[in-house]
Amino acid sequence: MIPQAEHKTFLTGLQPDEIPAYWDLLVPLFEKPLKRTGADKYYDADDVLWKCVNREWQCWIAWSNDRIDCAFATYIVEHPTGFRSFVVYLVGGSRIDTWLDQVWSTFKAYAKENNCSEINGLGRKGWLRKLKEVEDNPIEEHLRFSVRI
Repeated sequence: MIPQAEHKTFLTGLQPDEIPAYWDLLVPLFEKPLKRTGADKYYDADDVLWKCVNREWQCWIAWSNDRIDCAFATYIVEHPTGFRSFVVYLVGGSRIDTWLDQVWSTFKAYAKENNCSEINGLGRKGWLRKLKEVEDNPIEEHLRFSVRI
């Protein structure tokens, strides 16, 4: 049997001027979660990337062996009360077990560095199960609904 090399995943926050070089790789990664969450009625993948280029949002990639395993679009909200939230808006990719620990700890540190008091996200139930494996604090679950009229 041939020994398998240890799988090492890296997380990189892309700078706005780096995003155009990755554009064609990122679009398909963001299209699937946009459609799955229903957010495609608000944004397309190009809109998301332009928000990152314009510094309104952040773009992150988890990568290994010269391939992007997952892309993330995040942003920070400052509410009228001054309360700040770090929002993980889109997660598109695969191999969650190779990057979730690192991504979650990095996102928590980034949120704290930016004076955020919570992390919010949108996803499916499977995400919640995985998140509970790496997060010790209680996770509040809220219902999100959308009715076309």
